[in-house]
Amino acid sequence: MCFNMNIISYLRFNPQIPSCVGSDAMGACGIEKTPVRSRAILDVMNKESIRQLGTKLIFVGALAVPSLAQAQYFNIPGNGDLMAGFRKTGAHQGTNEMVVYLDNVTNLIKLPMNSTVTLKNLTATGQTDAFSSDLTFLQWSVFGGVYLGDPWNTSLGTFPHATIWYTLPRTNSAVPSVPKPRIAATAQSGATVSMESIGNGANYISSILPGGTNAANNTTLVVEPYQKSYSQFYLTTFMGDPSNPTLGDLGGASINFNIEQTTPSPFTSTSRADLYESAPAPGGRPGNLTYYPDPITGSTTSVYYVGHFDLSPTGVLTFTREPAGTQVTPPPPPSVNVAFNTSTSTISFGTTNGATYTVVYTNFSGLTAPRSSWPVLGAPIIGNGGTASVQDSFSPEGRVYSVIAH
Repeated sequence: MCFNMNIISYLRFNPQIPSCVGSDAMGACGIEKTPVRSRAILDVMNKESIRQLGTKLIFVGALAVPSLAQAQYFNIPGNGDLMAGFRKTGAHQGTNEMVVYLDNVTNLIKLPMNSTVTLKNLTATGQTDAFSSDLTFLQWSVFGGVYLGDPWNTSLGTFPHATIWYTLPRTNSAVPSVPKPRIAATAQSGATVSMESIGNGANYISSILPGGTNAANNTTLVVEPYQKSYSQFYLTTFMGDPSNPTLGDLGGASINFNIEQTTPSPFTSTSRADLYESAPAPGGRPGNLTYYPDPITGSTTSVYYVGHFDLSPTGVLTFTREPAGTQVTPPPPPSVNVAFNTSTSTISFGTTNGATYTVVYTNFSGLTAPRSSWPVLGAPIIGNGGTASVQDSFSPEGRVYSVIAH
């Protein structure tokens, strides 16, 4: 495979090459599919200019494009194509990151309720190459979007432009996450830029890695070396927050919450994250708002819960389709009081009957990390309408407490 490296401008190249990836029309594989956009980056773009200009990490034209049979690098995501990102950051920084194409979201939405499927593109060999046998402290997420400016017509209905799909981590695998509100179309468009840039970056890294096509570098999975020479294109560049790259908020400019789950240490039971579908929030001038109905529910205000992903300690990723009714309205945030003495902190809070409360803590340096990654203090408490309390015998200096209500 030979590319002309003397490209100095950025042009969109979009050959409509059919593949058994994605959705839009029924294909020979028996699943919905969308044309794959085969592109390759042949120049260096400063990542800050990408953020500031809101520019997609797009791939350059004006080159000879190999045939689909020859193009064995990571496929560019199309509308509704779900990717999974895996990385280790901060004190547990890894030597590699990984991006995996899972499936088109329409195929997951069509699953019977309460059914479970294994996402087979996440392979044991790819994970071993990326993270050896250590899957502890692994930050993972699933995401996708409607990337182009037009609505996306599917057999399920029409998804508005800038619709996004993303995961939210569960603090307790038995307790669903709290849904986030919809975001304005301009902001969700920014999120799709980050998502597509992750796929485009994976495509570029895939096209220049030594060794050619193999179990760690192919059309559905690429292990990205965490090295300076790849730093403008790897996962963290577009997933991490600019002020704190350990926080997975798709660059922080569009959404203000973390979409990554983090595996514990030791990692002995399932790590779970919920998948949501978010059409844009109503927008425009007062009295002349534009509404974006979700094609599944018809709602113009709420996000839609699709189901949950489970990552096992052996690295197997599954998806379970669930009805939206499994997402319950959370209890109100509790009022928390902390009393200190020389050796003990007592954390007291009001409860709602039947709600579950988890006390978590960190120190001042950990305040930028998502609460879902804070250590848990004691066992969960079931509310009875009264006041509950938990004691911490650790020296209270520099420790910060929070109570999460489920």
